[in-house]
Amino acid sequence: MKDYEKLKRVYFISRGDIHPTVFISFNDNYIKLNLRYITSLWERKKTQSEISTSILDYLHKNKIDVASSSIIVSEKD
Repeated sequence: MKDYEKLKRVYFISRGDIHPTVFISFNDNYIKLNLRYITSLWERKKTQSEISTSILDYLHKNKIDVASSSIIVSEKD
């Protein structure tokens, strides 16, 4: 509980804000997903890598292509 009180004070969060949350925004060129989650400072890089790997695995498994500035996406007739 002491750690939670510190989180509230430092990051201005409430109890409901401690669960992982995805924020979505749109741009002319892309869809931006921001993920907010709480993790240990010492586990941050590992957690970030595991989340990124899970997302890439999901995209691959569901045959979802990701376009970038080096890929031309076009519709076949």
